[in-house]
Amino acid sequence: MKDSPHDKASISKMTATELKRAIADARKTRDAYLLSDLCQRRLSLYSGHHRKLPKWLEHPLSLGLIVLAGYALLYTGLIMVGDVFVETLAFAIGVVIVLLFSHPLGHSLCSKILKFQTDGLFLGGEAGIEPTFLVHLPSFCRQSRTRRFAFHISGAVATLVSTSAIVLFAAAFGFNNLFLAVSLVLLLVVAAFETANSPRNGDIARAMREFRIEAIST
Repeated sequence: MKDSPHDKASISKMTATELKRAIADARKTRDAYLLSDLCQRRLSLYSGHHRKLPKWLEHPLSLGLIVLAGYALLYTGLIMVGDVFVETLAFAIGVVIVLLFSHPLGHSLCSKILKFQTDGLFLGGEAGIEPTFLVHLPSFCRQSRTRRFAFHISGAVATLVSTSAIVLFAAAFGFNNLFLAVSLVLLLVVAAFETANSPRNGDIARAMREFRIEAIST
């Protein structure tokens, strides 16, 4: 490790806030050795508070099949006739599945195409139910700014595309149903939240920050 105020002992005791600050500093100073140690502490902290999902779920094919199943369910809910409760429930469950898994699907596809390494797929987010990829920092930070930007933006793009597709389904097959009309409004709210919040705190903000950070050379 290069000259640094941190050693393995101090890193192992870092809180999440301290770790976040140390990672930002290590990226600015382009200290690959320190970043590697910080990455291990990050994984340890994250694993302690979030459930890691099975390895096979990280593959884009697995995530894609889950998203397709969600679309099939919401489509079934939209075309059902005679039982408003059942069709609305099927539609709502399908929507949740699509919105939860389309985001990591975007990241997974991008990581495979750009050959990013990840430290796993976890149930993260404030509610602890959002499938979230944890990137392998040393590998991620060696990539170009454009590639890092693409990885972050892929999740937000996938969310907005999937939301738009659901809106089209609702408009084409079930907009006259009161319950589905309410679901459509909720979907529009989700899309608006993603668009408004992500530039401040989410993937869009992270993507833009990558253009201000140089890659760490090996």
